[in-house]
Amino acid sequence: MTLAELIEAVRARTAADAAVAARAASRVYPGWIPQGASTPAVTFTVIGHARGRHLDGAGDWGRARVQFDCWADDPADAAALAAALADLWHGHRGGSLSARQLDEQDLPEPPAGGGGAWSGRISLDFSFLHR
Repeated sequence: MTLAELIEAVRARTAADAAVAARAASRVYPGWIPQGASTPAVTFTVIGHARGRHLDGAGDWGRARVQFDCWADDPADAAALAAALADLWHGHRGGSLSARQLDEQDLPEPPAGGGGAWSGRISLDFSFLHR
């Protein structure tokens, strides 16, 4: 699986999940939230990717580390979206992907201009094996 195929597979499965869609609709983006898009939303970034190798050359499996960020105006909505993502991916085994959760961090965002309420951001890191 190429890096582009991995990104599309992660995006498609995440966007198709009913629990994620109930919270973020179709707002699942590789990289960044597009300017003007609303929240709640999910962004994800492949922060590490290595193809499997063995003594005879390239192997069938590769490993990737993917960071998901759950964004919402209300921190409780970000937490609910993060829980849906954890349920979707942690322990997943199917097709050409398997995943396990490595970490979760609560990273609230300060309000623009310094006043008002903080928005929610929860970051989840997963290790993926792919073929």
